[in-house]
Amino acid sequence: MAIGDNGKLLDGWRREVPLALTDQNFQLIREHGLVITVRSPAKEPGPYQMRAAVEDLTSKHVGSAAQFLEVPEVGGGRLALSGVLLKGVAGSESPQVEPSSGSDASAGLVDAVLLTPEVRVLSPGDKAVYAYEIYDGLKDDTAGLQMATALIREGKILYQSPFAPVTASPKGGGKMRAIPIAGTLALGTDMPAGPYTLQVTVRRPNAKKLERKQWLDFEIRR
Repeated sequence: MAIGDNGKLLDGWRREVPLALTDQNFQLIREHGLVITVRSPAKEPGPYQMRAAVEDLTSKHVGSAAQFLEVPEVGGGRLALSGVLLKGVAGSESPQVEPSSGSDASAGLVDAVLLTPEVRVLSPGDKAVYAYEIYDGLKDDTAGLQMATALIREGKILYQSPFAPVTASPKGGGKMRAIPIAGTLALGTDMPAGPYTLQVTVRRPNAKKLERKQWLDFEIRR
């Protein structure tokens, strides 16, 4: 369900999903989850709450989750960002954030994140990929967008990357530029457990009012 800021239901979806699994597919779902994609059109910009519930018809067990999100106002020269997604991919030896320059080489990383379940709990030594999209209403390939990434814990910045130019190509077919961005987050084996924030910033040079930020909260758990 999609709930508007007035508490009214804007969109809803309910479906039975039968599963006929091989032993191999069953093990993959146990390890990585099952992705169900639902499209809920947002007619107006603003805050929304997405609610989801799943029932196992055999055991009658129910799981549910909710997520607040904001649909940005785009076009007309505006700069906006999507939310940030995170996916664990491998191990690492030292803590670092490796933001992509936004080149076309990151397209495969973006797909790897968007097509699999999001991860909010990581372990020390994990390596993860994060992804988001830039919406640039100017439709100008020479707009000179810049991006940076920060890792924050308890209000303190542990790492802040320098601003780098965005060089990725926008997705085709839209009325405005939608630029996919991906980067790598590597966690050291000695990083303490607890909550962290990954923050991304996009701006146009010499235009402070056209700076936009988005962030993702996650947890390191030993």
